[in-house]
Amino acid sequence: MTVGVVDTEVTHLRTDGNRAIAGWRTTIGTKENQGFDVAGSHLFTFQNGKIKSLRVSISPKPDQSHLESLRMADLSVADVGRLSLAAWPVV
Repeated sequence: MTVGVVDTEVTHLRTDGNRAIAGWRTTIGTKENQGFDVAGSHLFTFQNGKIKSLRVSISPKPDQSHLESLRMADLSVADVGRLSLAAWPVV
């Protein structure tokens, strides 16, 4: 299995005082057109103009890709894990 596409889109950004949350969706797929979307968020807490903490949340459930060319049905659990690991540096 060879990674063919990894793309992250920021879906929303909200701020509240010293906190900001950025929601995102990453599309990950193979050159064999197997893949999925996964959603998540980054929660930043700021102090004195710098990032004090960061919490990353990732959905435990992959979603069917918004790209019509990618299909999820033939992926095994191990495939989903390997693709998720490949996507992590992009997020």
